[in-house]
Amino acid sequence: DAQESRGLGDVYKRQGLGNARPPGPALVQARNARVRHLPATTSGVTMELSDHLLMLERQLQQAEVRADRQALEALLADDFLEFGVSGGRWDKAQVLASLPQQVFIERRISEFAVQCLGADLAQVTYLCHNAAAPGRAASSAWRSSLWRCQEGRWQMLFHQGTPRPSA
Repeated sequence: DAQESRGLGDVYKRQGLGNARPPGPALVQARNARVRHLPATTSGVTMELSDHLLMLERQLQQAEVRADRQALEALLADDFLEFGVSGGRWDKAQVLASLPQQVFIERRISEFAVQCLGADLAQVTYLCHNAAAPGRAASSAWRSSLWRCQEGRWQMLFHQGTPRPSA
């Protein structure tokens, strides 16, 4: 997958976000705030918007970000809601309380796509590949997120995971 092989550094450079090093937790909020408003249109998706939302999805998969309440606060909208692969339902407060406690599992994104739903609303879909962990086999799930831009900052509004049957 071409997007998979493209380094985050290329994305950051195109966004004017600095060097090729992935962001640490302290930089997540600052980088999201510095990115100028990237308008979504109903007629199409800009490469800049697609790259930015891919970067934000990848940040949410990083161990450092998942363990950092402030970084999660910046990435999730106050009215965030998730329907998980397990069938559970979580709001922002529940995610902030539980995610830092979870055992980290390496994840990889493929088949990433963006669809504009309005000027400040976009849906991303992708296949998430979870690495094996102690007591847990490798797995994959289809993921869908709604991202909303408010006050020049994109935040995840909704997320859903659907298990993908083993091949």
